[in-house]
Order: sequence, then structure tokens, then C-alpha cells
Amino acid sequence: MPSRFTIGTWGVLMLVALRLTIGWHFFREGLDHASSPQWTSDGFFKGAQGPLAPFYHALIPDHEFHQWDALLLSPQQDTSANQKTSKLEKPQHAWLGQVKKDWDALLERLSPRLTSEQKDKAKKIAVARQDQLAELLADYEDDIRTYRHEAWRLEQLNAAPGALDVPYERARIVSRTANPTGERGVTIVIDSSPAVWQSGAKAIEQDLKSDLSKLLDPKASSSVVSVDEPVWWETWMQQGAFYFGKYGVLAVGILLMLGLFTSLASWAGALFLFSVIMTQPPWLPQTIPTYNFAVEMVALLVLAGTAAGRWGGLDFFLYRMFGGATR
Repeated sequence: MPSRFTIGTWGVLMLVALRLTIGWHFFREGLDHASSPQWTSDGFFKGAQGPLAPFYHALIPDHEFHQWDALLLSPQQDTSANQKTSKLEKPQHAWLGQVKKDWDALLERLSPRLTSEQKDKAKKIAVARQDQLAELLADYEDDIRTYRHEAWRLEQLNAAPGALDVPYERARIVSRTANPTGERGVTIVIDSSPAVWQSGAKAIEQDLKSDLSKLLDPKASSSVVSVDEPVWWETWMQQGAFYFGKYGVLAVGILLMLGLFTSLASWAGALFLFSVIMTQPPWLPQTIPTYNFAVEMVALLVLAGTAAGRWGGLDFFLYRMFGGATR
């Protein structure tokens, strides 16, 4: 008497079709990543929200801007580019607070290498650079407000139904992304090269690191000594995320299409998609929808729990050779 859990012919065909479909999707995405010299995982981490956001942000290899985009381009009540205030707007305050936290963490890392006197000097150096950064933001307050306004308008254009399908609207979006111009002749390039005030902020941080390196070794040359070495696990995770995103996704796609080590490939793909979903937790408002990732993740878990690789795949031969050692 056949088991009630037996999969029929139609079920087998659909599992094979599911494996090939997901494999092709991973293969195409991975091929795009692997063939693009400019591809990085920074954007994946930078846009993270929710309780795991600090963990993802810490994995950005070069994060001198301290979540600048995430904080500066947060939802805003007033999108007027011309309104003038005597104080910095909340996003600038939030970003300065993040800078202070990151610089305090930097000083904490240096603490074992500093004497009591050097620690006091390091704190004074950090405070002075914070004041310099606050003055820079105050000087470019109008430009920063314009940058936020242009980013908001670009978001509205992108969100317009069918905007990318209409040539005229698509041209507007591309043009605005490539060349939105702010006040005082400052060119603001969204999601591309930094504006003048962003470059200035980065220069101030580099000066801070230079001051601290000279504090560690007064005889050091003018070149900045590395004072912010990442924690070992951060480096490991950074490299792992980069190489899996660039080549691992491609490998998962190839293995799924070949039906080789299908369970292992399915688990790897499901865990990858889970990490993507956790950057935009669906239970939080204003996150990017990840339902499509969730559906594909569950489908991969189905493949991981079945013999999908033995039906029309190379796992059939491994199964015969090793007597059920693989699916």
C-alpha cells in the first residue's frame, strides 16, 4: 500500500521545475554581480532597518559617513527647499549623534594603547573635530536641505505608478539622478559621488585619524596610521558577504540547475534570502516589501527537504554511488 506522503509524478515534475526556475533566477542575479567590477554589498547593508540594522551597518567596509544617507534622507515633514531655520534640522542632529558614537567607539578601541594623559588629549581632539563638523554642516545648511528635497522628489518620481515605463518620466528620473543642482552652484548627485559638504565631512574625519595617529606616535610621518582596525569578526563577515553576494549566489544557481548538492545549495540560498529579509523586517512600517524574497525562501526550504536533486539532476548519481549519502 503506497504511503500517503508519496509524491506523484506531477509533484516530481513541479519540484524539478521549481528547482530549475529558482536556479535560473540565482544564476542570472549572480552573473550580474560577478560580471560587474563595481558591485559591492555596501548598499545591501546601508539600507538595513530594524533591530539588526546596527549589525548590518557595522559590516560596511568603508563607513566614514556614519549612515549619512540612512539618517539624512529619513522621512521628512517639511520638504521645502527654501525654508530657513536658525538650527540644524533633526537629521543633521541625528547624524552628528551617530558620528559622536562612532568616534567614541574609536577612542575606546585606542584606549589600551594610550596613557591617561593621551586619553585626555584624544577626547579634546575628538570634541574639537566634532565642533568643526557642526560648523561645516551649519555653513551648508541650505545645500543640505536642498539635497534632502531633491532626494524626496526623486523618490516620489520613482514611486509614481508606471513612471519607469513611460519614456518621458524615465528620462526625468535619469536626468534628476544624474544632475540635480543645489544652491550656491553645488552639484548634488543622489546615490553617486558625494556633494561638497559630504567630502568636507570625510576630510574632517581623516584629520581626526591623523591627529590620533600622531598622538600614538609623534614621530610618525604625515600619512595616517591605521587607528580604527576593525574587529576580526567584522572583517570576516565583510569578506564573506562580499564574496557570497558576488560569487556564492552564482554558485547556488548553478548547483540548483544541475541538481548537484541540492539540499546544501537550497539551504545556502534560503539563508541568504533570510538575511535580505531581515534588513527590511516586514513587521516594521515604511520598509521595502520583501514578500517575493520570503516566497522564494520558503520554496528553497521545500527543495532542501525533498529529493529534488535526484529527479533530473546529478544528485541521482551521487545517491547511487554513496547509498543515500546525499539528496
